[in-house]
Amino acid sequence: MTQSKTSGQRHRELVAKRSREKTRSIQEIAPLPPMVNPKRRMACRKDLRLFCTTYFPKRFDLEFASYHLHYLKRLEDMIIQGGGKVAIAMPRGSGKTTLATTAILWALLYGHCRYIVVVGANNNAADKIIKNIKTSLIQTKVLLEDFPESIYPFKRLGGSAGQARGQRYLGELTGIEWKPNSVVFANIPGSPASGAMLYSVGINGAIRGANLVMPDGSIARPDVVLLDDPQTEAAAKSKKKIENLTEIIDKSVEGLVGPSPRVGDDHDLHGDSRRRPRVGLLTASRVARLAV
Repeated sequence: MTQSKTSGQRHRELVAKRSREKTRSIQEIAPLPPMVNPKRRMACRKDLRLFCTTYFPKRFDLEFASYHLHYLKRLEDMIIQGGGKVAIAMPRGSGKTTLATTAILWALLYGHCRYIVVVGANNNAADKIIKNIKTSLIQTKVLLEDFPESIYPFKRLGGSAGQARGQRYLGELTGIEWKPNSVVFANIPGSPASGAMLYSVGINGAIRGANLVMPDGSIARPDVVLLDDPQTEAAAKSKKKIENLTEIIDKSVEGLVGPSPRVGDDHDLHGDSRRRPRVGLLTASRVARLAV
C-alpha cells in the first residue's frame, strides 16, 4: 500500500514537472527573430518623416502639406532635443492624431523617449489612442521585421494581457505589460525600447497618477506628454471651462515632469538630456488659444 502510494506520488510529481516545463517553454520567447533590414531601420532613426513613409506607406500615401512638414519637424525636434512645448492647430481630418501616434511609436522604438503619457478629452478618448498604437505594434509586419526585439514579445502575447505576467527571455521575466490604458515594452538586453512605457489618461482623470512607482522605489516621470483634442465641443464654448482646462494643463500636466524649471523656459533646453522635460500640447484649431 505504501509502495503504491509512493508510486502514485511520483507519477503526480512527474506530471506536475512536465506541466511546469511546458508552461515555461510557452512563456520563453528566445530566440528572437533576426532583423531583416538594419539599413532601413537606421535610416529612419532621426528622421520622423522618413519613418512615417517607410513603415506606414498606406497611412501616409499622399504628399505632406507644408503644415504637416512643419508639424513633423517640431515634433521631431521636441522628441530628440527635449525641452519646451509644441502647440499645433490643424483642421479636423488633416491627420494630426495619426502623425502624433506614429511619432510616439518612432520615439519609443528608437529609444528617443523612455516614457510617454497621452492625455485625451476623457479616458475613452485617450485609451482609443493607445488602442490604435497597440494595433500598429502587432499588425505592422515591417515593424516586426526591423524591430524584432521590441515587437516580437508583443506578438507572443497573442493579444492577451494575462500572458504578459509570465513572459520570459533567456529565463528572465521581461516585465512586459499590455493593458487597456498602458503598454510596457519587454526588457530585452540591447534593445533601445527595453522597458519603455506608454500610458493614457483623460484630462479630468488621475493625471498625477501617471507618475509611476518603479520596482526599485524610484518615480518614473514622463519624457513627453501629448495632449490630443483635450477639449470637447461643449467645453470650447464655455469661458469658465476654458479657464479650468488651462489651469489643469499648467499645473497637473506640466507638473508630471517633476520639480524642474517651468516647461518652456529657456534653461529647460540645456543640461542633461535625460532630465529635460518635453511636453507637447497637441490641440485642434478650436482650442489652439489654450496652448499659445
